[in-house]
Amino acid sequence: MLCLVEQLGLVPYADGLRLQEEKVAARKAGIIPDMLLLLEHP
Repeated sequence: MLCLVEQLGLVPYADGLRLQEEKVAARKAGIIPDMLLLLEHP
């Protein structure tokens, strides 16, 4: 099983949500493997 990890650091909530929604769409389309996003909100 492959799971990519992205360490993004400090990300505003709206930007993080948008990124997550983009990753979900790409995952559902089979474009990217499973992914773990590590970030924090200010």
